[in-house]
Amino acid sequence: MSTVSSQLTLPADIADWLHIHTDEADQLTLMVAEHHRADVRVQDFFNRLARSQAKPIAFEFLPLDRLREQKEKQPSAARHQDFSENQQKVIAYFRKASKINASDIHLEIGKGNLTHVLMRVHGDLIKVDAISQQEGEALASTIVLSMCDVAESQFNPNRQQDGRLRRDFLHSVNLFGARYAHTPAVYGLFVVMRILPDDSAAPPTLDALGFLPEQQSLLRRMLRRPEGIMILSGPTGSGKSTTLRTFSALYLENTHHRRRLITLEDPPEGHIEGAVQTAILADKNNPAAVSQAWVRAISASLRLDPDALVVGEMRDRDSAQTSFTAAMTGHLLMTTLHANDPINILERLADMGITPSLLTDPQLMIGLISQQTSCLISLLHFRSCYRR
Repeated sequence: MSTVSSQLTLPADIADWLHIHTDEADQLTLMVAEHHRADVRVQDFFNRLARSQAKPIAFEFLPLDRLREQKEKQPSAARHQDFSENQQKVIAYFRKASKINASDIHLEIGKGNLTHVLMRVHGDLIKVDAISQQEGEALASTIVLSMCDVAESQFNPNRQQDGRLRRDFLHSVNLFGARYAHTPAVYGLFVVMRILPDDSAAPPTLDALGFLPEQQSLLRRMLRRPEGIMILSGPTGSGKSTTLRTFSALYLENTHHRRRLITLEDPPEGHIEGAVQTAILADKNNPAAVSQAWVRAISASLRLDPDALVVGEMRDRDSAQTSFTAAMTGHLLMTTLHANDPINILERLADMGITPSLLTDPQLMIGLISQQTSCLISLLHFRSCYRR
């Protein structure tokens, strides 16, 4: 239950429909999801709350989405006080990483009998702290066992483990999420946490991503096409996912949110306002199962009446061929591929079994983009091949 006052708490079964707000004049306002205002449990709570308060209570009835927005603007202090000491230390590292625009947090646990904390900023690793080896092991154990969406029953530093941090731990530092992974190392344990910023309210502009005016003009022409495939290449950490989110936001803006955009991601790395975002569900330790999950997800998405698709990555022959099939059926498809430059994209696709007739079809291949450095740096190596 969530505390409303010293005498009353929000019942857990209706807590999602209610929000208590107290202003500077100590005026208490009860915000209620309008479709649940007639619920017997809500009415009972109204009566008990009114009897417990000396001052009159103001009521406001809102759609559920606006109610949740109000809750997010006023996070519960009591909830944060419930975090353990180790959880608060982890959150503090994420807060610092968010402040300096870091993309990853590294923990080198056991190196020199210490735990070295490093953060990757614009591609470079910067050391920000050093704590004891025992404290580092405790932080890693805390993350795996109590801070991830799908927690394993045991923390095992002797084998690889991974997970995704729950959003309630990251909301206060304005992050969409974070991925956790660790592996045994010679000195002990190596931990990496990939930071996923919450930029949905204001995704990076093409200017902020470093695209030149001529490149921006080409990109906008590509995004106005009703069908075809746009492929973004670049090394790990170059910001491909961020760039795809910006492309998605531009597509939805250009269509005035009157088109359906569906994303297929493993996992979703940032919120895209107006898009239907889906995750790939498979045993990540089984490459064959992951490959088949991608193929099934792409094929299934075509039955969901999309206008455009975002495929997080073409990682093998099957996912590449299924993506091309989707683009050939009258959809705009945006995706990524590991390649060194735009021409190398074509070579990689040929190696994956895509026929030359498709690779040279100007109606199908509408954009090849290479992004070589972090998208947070204004000067980046970019090439675009645009036919027709």
